Amino acid sequence: MHEKETKILISCIGILTIISATTYYVIQNDRQMKRRKRARLGQKEAYLLLQQIKRDQQKIQTDLSNNINNEDIDKKKKEYILAQSNELLLQLLERIDAIRPKDAILLSQNNEQEDIVTTIFEEELMQQVKDRKKRIIQSIQIDFDRVDEYKQKLV
Repeated sequence: MHEKETKILISCIGILTIISATTYYVIQNDRQMKRRKRARLGQKEAYLLLQQIKRDQQKIQTDLSNNINNEDIDKKKKEYILAQSNELLLQLLERIDAIRPKDAILLSQNNEQEDIVTTIFEEELMQQVKDRKKRIIQSIQIDFDRVDEYKQKLV
């Protein structure tokens, strides 16, 4: 009889261990999925800001091209348009600089960023935001070069 109770006790302990391990796995998996979801949300918010900056840049490009190539506009007005375009492009760079990929991805999860160890997934999301930022910055630099080129033509 004692041996039968021991087998039952060992079986119960085994079953409880399996249940505990399964519960732990499910909870950890749920936390990981929530963390990924919050990271994607942060990435999406950063992309929306970058998209708005890109639209503003395209508007500046269009206005610049339309006004500079217009023969009806006098030289002084063109100089003003170039100065204004230059200032607007600088403002775009400031707005881009305010977008921090790490903050966008991690702060969407927790306000205490220092204690967070980033996952590979989060690192990839941060790199994607950095890459998009870099492409927009390069595009804005090309616009600065165009403004300089137009200024040279006016002189």
